[in-house]
Amino acid sequence: MSHLDKLLEIEKRRKVLQNAREEILGKLISEREQRSQWLIKLIDIDDELEELSRQSKALT
Repeated sequence: MSHLDKLLEIEKRRKVLQNAREEILGKLISEREQRSQWLIKLIDIDDELEELSRQSKALT
């Protein structure tokens, strides 16, 4: 295998690995964003439950 062939092989493998890395990072970012959205929804639900509890106590 010539020096040029080896360099081309290395470059090809590097591109494959970079693409895989970018794909994984993209998935991690979207999962993190999804978890953040779930946490925000959970906080909103907790806030509403507290408000309903206050309203219920005020009526009794």
